[in-house]
Amino acid sequence: MNSQQRILLQPRTTLEAMRAERQRLNGIKRQSRRRIADTSKRLFHQQKATTDRLGTFLNVLQTGMAIYQGVRMGASFIEALRTSIGKKAK
Repeated sequence: MNSQQRILLQPRTTLEAMRAERQRLNGIKRQSRRRIADTSKRLFHQQKATTDRLGTFLNVLQTGMAIYQGVRMGASFIEALRTSIGKKAK
């Protein structure tokens, strides 16, 4: 072999180095999963159960309004998509 060819060859990775790297990456992955779980728990926490009638009514009203807004937004998105496709076809 030529001296230049020896320089271009990469050193071989040992099994111990591969195991250590895998453990390091698994640790990073575990930390990311915990961080994602903690963030989602903070963002999407369970609502406290209400015992009075007004609170129950307001929860039902809030849920109904959220569903209504979602349906309206979906309908407007579909309408915009149809008009954009219709313009391209002509």
